[in-house]
Amino acid sequence: MSKYLAEQPVIADFENKGYLVIRVTDEVVKAIATVFETAAVFFRSDKAEKSQNSIPALHEGWYDVGGEFSITPDRPDLHEAFWVTQRAMEAVKPIYTPLGLDFNNKMQHCINMYNDIERSVTKMLMEYLGIPKAKGPAFECNNNSDMQVLYYQPHLYERDLLQDPHDDGLYMTFAKGTHPGLEIQLADGAFHKPSLKADELIVMPGTILSLMTGYRVKPLIHRIMRHANQTERFSLVYFTLPNMKEGEVIAPWVLNDTNRNVDIMARIIENESQFLTEKVAEQQTAG
Repeated sequence: MSKYLAEQPVIADFENKGYLVIRVTDEVVKAIATVFETAAVFFRSDKAEKSQNSIPALHEGWYDVGGEFSITPDRPDLHEAFWVTQRAMEAVKPIYTPLGLDFNNKMQHCINMYNDIERSVTKMLMEYLGIPKAKGPAFECNNNSDMQVLYYQPHLYERDLLQDPHDDGLYMTFAKGTHPGLEIQLADGAFHKPSLKADELIVMPGTILSLMTGYRVKPLIHRIMRHANQTERFSLVYFTLPNMKEGEVIAPWVLNDTNRNVDIMARIIENESQFLTEKVAEQQTAG
């Protein structure tokens, strides 16, 4: 078990509840708190400062409101974001301002912990599914996964939903928010507010995890509700994705009619940036 997990998670909850809650160590809790403290300084700074810390062509750094959408581009997600990946650690150093670089570094510290947790959860899930250890996970998630801090200012908007209901087309999403807003759709069809303690994170399965498990674990539909009394809301989210290698085959752990003819690697590559809005796609092309 990962040294960053405070106790053994109930892996069966992925299948039985539709999501997993994990309890992390004090070291992780403190690292998350440090990220949120730095995020508050960064996002409250002026736009000129923030825009210097952005490399759209690499999916790195700051994105203004309207950079992503959950269902349709005409209803963009109402948050700013700061993206960090391990693959661009060196690329950002000569470009970012001291504030942006400090923010990036503190998120990189969290990524190292989250990567270790993801590997542990993946191995536990394979054991739960009865997959022989000799097969191994068959992929790593350290290179193409991205960590984001999402910055909401709910009081500025009138829309009830800051993010429309959607599932993540990725592997696993690890999420922790500073205030209420996240709601998840459970088996009864209704949306519920997950109850998390200070040392707990929610792990939401995405499409790639469902394909790997033959949909024994289903993608979790979730949304972000607007609470008009909130001035700010921060969320630290780690979107995990198997490392992309075009032409490589990732065999599912559970093979059935839901995934028999699916090229999982092709789906990974397709899903990686499909929910970026047109203006962000243009920025990436220009970059």
